[in-house]
Amino acid sequence: IYIVITSLLFIAEQWRDQQSELIKMAQLEEEAKRAELKALRSQINPHFLFNALNLIYSEAVKKSDQSPVLILKLSDILRYVLEKAEKERVSMQDEVNYIADYIDLQTARMNNPDQVVFHATGNFENHEIAPLLLLNFVENSFVHSDLSERPEIRIEISIENGMLNFTCSNKKRNHFNP
Repeated sequence: IYIVITSLLFIAEQWRDQQSELIKMAQLEEEAKRAELKALRSQINPHFLFNALNLIYSEAVKKSDQSPVLILKLSDILRYVLEKAEKERVSMQDEVNYIADYIDLQTARMNNPDQVVFHATGNFENHEIAPLLLLNFVENSFVHSDLSERPEIRIEISIENGMLNFTCSNKKRNHFNP
């Protein structure tokens, strides 16, 4: 009886220790995911920021009426990143507005801004999303696109029957062309 009870106690203790280790590992994985998401959210692409500031500067030198509008768009983008990026979820409408401001700043730098097509349709008010989730796709569509010809960047966001539909496409730049 002593051997059976001791063995059962040993097995129970081993099981408890194993469960404790599994819980610790799950917590560490969750913390790592949160840290990674926080790092991604906290990034403002410095290249984009410098380009935006250079654009605003050149418009200001020309005394363009666009200067104040561009300053407000950049201000809204920075405010969004600072205020919303730490949240778990934000209004889908806020995210769409943020993406629209980003696209406006990018297209203001282009010779042919009509090469960028952006459509957002549906009622975004009652839906939430993790902040900055879609931005990497939008950024990459500009960074990795070939706008030297007529092809366009196309970004479409819609809500249909409670489902988010997001399409982001471009003509990929051929980096291996001599």
